[in-house]
Amino acid sequence: MRIVIVDEYEKVRRFVADELTNLGHTVNDTGEPSEILGLMNEFPPDVVLLDLFLEKRHRWDLLHEIKKRVPGVPVVLFTGYEGYKHDPRASEADGFVLKSSSLGSLLEYLDGYFPDLQRSSDARTMGRFAKKNVSTRSVPNQRTKSEPFR
Repeated sequence: MRIVIVDEYEKVRRFVADELTNLGHTVNDTGEPSEILGLMNEFPPDVVLLDLFLEKRHRWDLLHEIKKRVPGVPVVLFTGYEGYKHDPRASEADGFVLKSSSLGSLLEYLDGYFPDLQRSSDARTMGRFAKKNVSTRSVPNQRTKSEPFR
């Protein structure tokens, strides 16, 4: 499966991308909202994991633009803000996973949405995500199972 992760926190992107890559998926990620649509043209995903809080503001416009340009691609809100779940604008997304949950919660959600997703045995017991203010890469990083992080 081809997965795009959009999150301003590089450590979160790396952690999730690494686990999904280890499960055999191809992952591309960015922390830059201005890159997402171009990235999706170059790397058509099967699903997008989107944190709406980017560049110090809520990016509902980005969710809307993704759904408008590629309506067949599921977008899952993957965020640390539980309040988004109850926001009427969230209905445009195809799903919601709280980022502060264990990685197992995300994998279970994706497994339900994509039954062919294979889970590693230790994924269910992974720890919680920790948000840290780290710099983001200016160029998206695509990884396959055989490629290390750059």
